[in-house]
Amino acid sequence: MKDTDYRLRLCRLCTGRAVMLMFLLASACMREPSGADMPGARKHARIHIQACSAEDKALLPDEDKLTDLNLFVFNGSVTEHALYIEGPRMQQILSGEPVRLDLVCGCRYRILACANLGYDLRPAGLEQLMRYRYYLAWPDEYGPGMVMSGMTEALVEEDTDIQLMLRRLMAKVSVSIDRSGLNPDVRMECRQLRIGNCPRWATPFAQSGVLGTDDVFGSGFTLTRDQCIPLNPRDKRPVSDEVSLYVMENLQGDSPSLGTWAEAYFDYLSDSLCTLADQYLVYRFRLEENGRFDIRRGCHAHIRICPAGDGLGTDGWRVDREGVGYRDDIGWYKVHPADYIEWGLGEEVTIRAECFPSGTRCTFRQESLFTYGTERGMFEYRLGEDGRSITLKALKKGSSMVDIDFGPPVNDSHWVLLVCEP
Repeated sequence: MKDTDYRLRLCRLCTGRAVMLMFLLASACMREPSGADMPGARKHARIHIQACSAEDKALLPDEDKLTDLNLFVFNGSVTEHALYIEGPRMQQILSGEPVRLDLVCGCRYRILACANLGYDLRPAGLEQLMRYRYYLAWPDEYGPGMVMSGMTEALVEEDTDIQLMLRRLMAKVSVSIDRSGLNPDVRMECRQLRIGNCPRWATPFAQSGVLGTDDVFGSGFTLTRDQCIPLNPRDKRPVSDEVSLYVMENLQGDSPSLGTWAEAYFDYLSDSLCTLADQYLVYRFRLEENGRFDIRRGCHAHIRICPAGDGLGTDGWRVDREGVGYRDDIGWYKVHPADYIEWGLGEEVTIRAECFPSGTRCTFRQESLFTYGTERGMFEYRLGEDGRSITLKALKKGSSMVDIDFGPPVNDSHWVLLVCEP
């Protein structure tokens, strides 16, 4: 009986050893996995952050400015990393230093970032982040920098570099003016440029379009008189330089009711007409893309305003002429020979003002003549006996200026720039 029991135990042991031997032989035929291939192994990944494209920059506001960054890394729907970066670390990123993270090799990640929010964004998960809306407190709220977002996917392998491009949530609209088609007697000076029907919010990681009138500012990003100077070249070039406006993405498709537009406000003067006091000739144009009422984030639209003939346009919503009236009814002025004068040392030039009604007060402002002229030794001058002209003699190279004030009913002021031997 003992012998039988011993043989059975020996048989079981031999069988177990045979199975183990087969497993080892099979393993020897397989490549041993490296650390990079083993499930759960982590590798360093470098995420390089880049804002906008190099050829698409502006100074008003500063499109390069980055003050903070919310960075999220998702493995499926699981948040693996949620970082809020600001201060000195943000400056390192701006100088090209990547964000270094340990990620699981062999996994495909979704990486999302949002810059210049000004706060640490803590979404419950990927789904909530995709629905998140960023709201503007006012239309030109770009003090911390223009809000940007970016999203990409990456498979983590050995020595992984990930590029993440940030785009503005708003579009850039650059405007210029071509006056070559205007009649010789017409002068149009742009005094203001602004966005109308400006969205209050945008979704950083999904397409955006306002849903109702409560979602828009009636008056959006605005450039004022001084900021519009590039649109009014003093050298009388027919085509001006460009200035830029900014507006949140607004995709309205075929529906114009909530679409976004831009407006240009002009002082207008011709032989028979001029703008009324504190009013303007207004050009309006909708922001469109391929016949649809869309303005997309990150795009750069170039718009050239081309007034022709008398500059008053045709009947319709695009040109508002309510601020224009007949000169004989409201008063007007002209300044000769030009608003921009180039002259040489020792040369004399006479500036003459013409205005209606004939009794309109006309004053060459003495403080400006002193500040911009005689105090700096730029010119000497003598006033005409009728009070409507001034003759100046150039004494020094450089630029100077003459201010002219017109009283009621014109109620306006005008300046002439003089440049000696530019």
